Amino acid sequence: MSDSRSTSARPTGGLLGPRTGNGAIGWRVRLALLALLGAAAVTVWITNDLLTSRFTDSTRSKAELRLALYSGNLLSELRRSVIVPQLLALDPTLIAALDTKDFSQSTQRLISFVDDVGAASLMLLDLDGRAVAATDRNRLGEIHNTAPFYVDALRSNATVFSVIPREAGGYKFTYSRRIESGKSPLGVIVVEVDLQKYERAWAGLSDAVLVTDTEGTIILATEPRWRGLTEKEAIERQPPKNAIERAISATADWAAMRSATADVAARTSGSAEPAPAGAATGAATATAAAAVPAAEVTTDDANVYVRGEAVMRLENRIPHQGWRMASFTTYDSVRERVNAVLALEIMGFALLLALAFYALSRRTALRMAFVQRESTELRKLNARLQREIAERERVQETLAVAEQTLAQSSKLAALGEMSAAVSHELNQPLAAMKTYLAGARLLLRRNRSDEALSSFGRIDDLIERMGAITRQLKSYARKGAASFSPVNMGEALASALSMMEPQLRHRHVQITQILPEGPVMVMGDRMRLEQVMVNLLRNALDATKSVRDPEVQIILAAGETATLTVRDNGNGVEDFESIFEPFYTTKQPGDGVGLGLAISSGIVSDHGGRLFARNGQRGGAVFEMQLPILDDSVAAAE
Repeated sequence: MSDSRSTSARPTGGLLGPRTGNGAIGWRVRLALLALLGAAAVTVWITNDLLTSRFTDSTRSKAELRLALYSGNLLSELRRSVIVPQLLALDPTLIAALDTKDFSQSTQRLISFVDDVGAASLMLLDLDGRAVAATDRNRLGEIHNTAPFYVDALRSNATVFSVIPREAGGYKFTYSRRIESGKSPLGVIVVEVDLQKYERAWAGLSDAVLVTDTEGTIILATEPRWRGLTEKEAIERQPPKNAIERAISATADWAAMRSATADVAARTSGSAEPAPAGAATGAATATAAAAVPAAEVTTDDANVYVRGEAVMRLENRIPHQGWRMASFTTYDSVRERVNAVLALEIMGFALLLALAFYALSRRTALRMAFVQRESTELRKLNARLQREIAERERVQETLAVAEQTLAQSSKLAALGEMSAAVSHELNQPLAAMKTYLAGARLLLRRNRSDEALSSFGRIDDLIERMGAITRQLKSYARKGAASFSPVNMGEALASALSMMEPQLRHRHVQITQILPEGPVMVMGDRMRLEQVMVNLLRNALDATKSVRDPEVQIILAAGETATLTVRDNGNGVEDFESIFEPFYTTKQPGDGVGLGLAISSGIVSDHGGRLFARNGQRGGAVFEMQLPILDDSVAAAE
């Protein structure tokens, strides 16, 4: 045993063992310390980021709630005041005063209303724009005949809202409405809305608030010098003592006290200095810009930066005249709360020494798992995108084939429509030519050559008309501009009746014409207008086939427009929505293809007029063609 004790107590072994062990322990402590510092830095950063985001969201929610409350109060005031001019415009006392020009009691009448309606002021204007009654007696006799609230109210049947700059600065907001007796205007009632009271209420808060109109001009603001500028100009051009800096200064003493507490806590935990400005640098909505010059102001989508201080900017749309409200809130409370939590967290890291290595390994494992999961999701997303790309390529190929098929179908439909149109428009002249040829043959047999020559002349006219119709149909297919000239509607109607003469003689229809004494002139293409008249007359004749005593009434009138009315005593029209569509017809097969009214409607539209149909009070259908009338000045210009 003595040998054993002497062996274990050898100087060499005894010195090497402890020296090696002490060196290993020191290295591990250093590694643990470095790991703890790294974990502390990461944890402080993440905590700062999360808390900043959470506290920023809380601050933003409160600011949004205040902004919603402000905009709601402003909109409520505007909506409450919009009904006041409408009620005052119906007041019999004010109407009687304007009618009799006796305004001795009008001012007192308005004063009795002003407290009840909650308006800033009321003013009554006569037709000359002169203030004949007002709650502010100093304004009596003022002339406002060029003011927007007077001019716009006289032109409108509704209540008019106006924003008018004040000479002393700021804006005046008014509702005005025309006062009338029967259909005659008597004057205008003007109600001034007191929106400055909201500016005074907002000025007592730490937020800066502004309201812009649809052009982006500031019309209400807690900073009076902002009014009349755009938001960018107001922030950039104002001196350092602006509304935002005053909002920051208003809480400076309270913030300094909280910052001092955070500073002491930071020093106690071993940090070199507090970080009130850097504590909130993690979140996107709370990140302050790098140090900028003291007088420089910059902006981004969510913040405004004043001297390096980030200020939260929120905007809300007011559903009135395109107005918008914006507010600016400081991040001081967010920074103070984050700094307080970070100070406590730094002091608590001494208790986490035993868990430092576990936390580090756990964090690494979670990060690797997160990366692997993201890689898997990216591969799945890539495969899905490739499938979608292939599917879209197939859809595009199918769409190209469908477009080609549709183009071919459109060509075939256009070809069919033109063929039917030519057949429809040439059928009637051919029927007339057949009638004239039969008459000429009979006249030649009776040796009445002069009358036969007259029939041949009419046939020649019909041949020319057929050529003109084909040219018109080609022009209709090309959708080109027609050559217009002055047209006498009476002569065109006589020509159309002459063309319809064989059908009229065959049917024995009673034709009644009501024509004006003078000519009715329009600017247009006479051949195409005669085509419309022939179509209307033919439809009237067809509509009276089943009537015992067929009657067709033709009325030509000249007023603001040249109006040709064709009325029959048939069965009337059943489907007004489809009557002017191509190929819609109620006739028997062989009697028509349904293109007459469609072509006629297109011709009238090309002439700047309109063609419409209705049923008469005593039955039958009434077709009216209205065209712009040609007066002497237009004729001279042409």
